[in-house]
Amino acid sequence: MVFLDESTDSMSSESDFTLERVLPNDERTKFLFQEHTIRYLFASQFTDSKTVLDAACGSGYGSAILLESGATKVVGIDNSSEAIEYCEKNYKNENLEFKKENCEKINLDTRFDVAVSFETIEHLKNQDDFLTEIKRTLKDDGIFIVSTPNVDTYPSGNPFHHKEFTESEFKSFLGKYFSNIIIFYQFYPSSMAISKPIDIMNDLKINFFNAENYNLDDVTEKFNLANSHGLFFIAICSNHPIENIDNKLYLYRDTTDELSSPEEHESSHMDELRALNKKKDENLKKFESKVGTHIDQLRELNKKKDENLKTFETRVVGHMDELRELNKKKDENLKTFETRVVGHMDELRALNEKKDDALKHLRELNKRKDEDLEHLRNIIKEIHESSAWKLITKLDFLKKD
Repeated sequence: MVFLDESTDSMSSESDFTLERVLPNDERTKFLFQEHTIRYLFASQFTDSKTVLDAACGSGYGSAILLESGATKVVGIDNSSEAIEYCEKNYKNENLEFKKENCEKINLDTRFDVAVSFETIEHLKNQDDFLTEIKRTLKDDGIFIVSTPNVDTYPSGNPFHHKEFTESEFKSFLGKYFSNIIIFYQFYPSSMAISKPIDIMNDLKINFFNAENYNLDDVTEKFNLANSHGLFFIAICSNHPIENIDNKLYLYRDTTDELSSPEEHESSHMDELRALNKKKDENLKKFESKVGTHIDQLRELNKKKDENLKTFETRVVGHMDELRELNKKKDENLKTFETRVVGHMDELRALNEKKDDALKHLRELNKRKDEDLEHLRNIIKEIHESSAWKLITKLDFLKKD
């Protein structure tokens, strides 16, 4: 059994998840849960032995119902990380997969036999992008099952709805993408035409009615269905012919005989919707208050940033003036230094010229000295070689004897 009887303790009662997404066994959204499960059970007649995409799967119980009802593979997608985490924690099956995806831009290459999306389209800004993506992910003979509130009968003023439809608007919009469309109505207590009962109805406490055990005309008369177009539309869409769907009825039931008091349950449903709207208004007010506080903080931070920037700019301007003054002094000192260097270079050139002249004079004197020394050597040599020098030398030797 895939469908779990999980509690809601894992989600905060004040979180957007529990207020915007239906959870099993949450008394605050009991009737919404009934409505949603009816839609999935209605869709299950088309998903037996099929691959299914559940777009905006929320808390995942619907994807689990479709798998339990006979689908071979179900992929649930949602743009909330918290929702996907919840799904993966509570519904585990190798043929059941959950992914974080934007319904207006689905990053999946798989093509499915059936796509379902309940109470989603009215929340989207880009509804055409959504239908384009759904058509792309369906096989050529695929079926799309989609629900949305009936703007003529559903309580208005939901701040999370971008565009709601009348029946003609809904059919016209879907007709841009699918050639075959059948519209069903969902009333309150939650009812829907289905083809066959399945075991999971017992687990969800659902009674199934057909012509053999209940007079559908009596149900129609009892709830005044003949004069109502229902609170919700459920459309079956395809570009291939849609086979006839048996007009059978089932109702979500608890241990009390809800069928006997439709006014009470319709009133409860309306009270629940009002309570949810009130809670949304309160949360929206809290959110706006928090946003207002953050805006004040941002203004204060922006003011401080401007003050700091002004101080920084003042300091930068001061430093620029100092740098300009220092640069001016540097240029003056460089000019003075260059002047001095030029003067010293002239002095060095003059001294170098004098040095060169003195060296030249010294070389000339040295040359003359060498010439005089050579001349003296020659004279001495001539004296030593003369007969007179030899005679003198001999006389000096005789004197010593």
